[in-house]
Amino acid sequence: MINKIHKITLLILVSSLLYCDSLFARAMVWPLEKMIEESDLIAVGTVKVIKENSWINGPTPGSTAQIETARIIKGLLKGSSVLVRYLGTTKFWVDDEPQFEINKKVLLFLKRINNNYYKTVASGNVEINIEDKVYIWEGNKDKWDGHYSMVWDDGKRYYCKVLTIDECIERIKKYMSSEGKNEKK
Repeated sequence: MINKIHKITLLILVSSLLYCDSLFARAMVWPLEKMIEESDLIAVGTVKVIKENSWINGPTPGSTAQIETARIIKGLLKGSSVLVRYLGTTKFWVDDEPQFEINKKVLLFLKRINNNYYKTVASGNVEINIEDKVYIWEGNKDKWDGHYSMVWDDGKRYYCKVLTIDECIERIKKYMSSEGKNEKK
């Protein structure tokens, strides 16, 4: 119940800002810390191919996006591209599913489906804008502009921030190294 309330609140917030900043509409759905925990693979890349209706038969079409990877931040990948399956097409969007566009640069948080395919973690397709910046939700106030925050289902407050992709990658690496230290204790 609480999780649905947070999703609805976030959806309203994102919808209200859609006209102000299209990048915000492609922000992370979950806090950065949770996206990292749930991901088998975190990568930066560019969408090269979208094959619509490629893997599912039924009322909701499914597509596969091929993303050429430029950087792998977490996990291992054979080859230089990753195949991501999702519900929807370029003309048919599904709530809580990623939207991919050819030649868009993205930060991906992925869960392995099998040896060949991945799916996004909580719509974990974060668009990187022309200035190499992303919107994220994070549990500390560092670099927060004072505008948007929310309490997540874990009871903790998270803050919406704009970071360069390099700053975001450094934060991801920091969380991953602190997770490893916490697990060893």
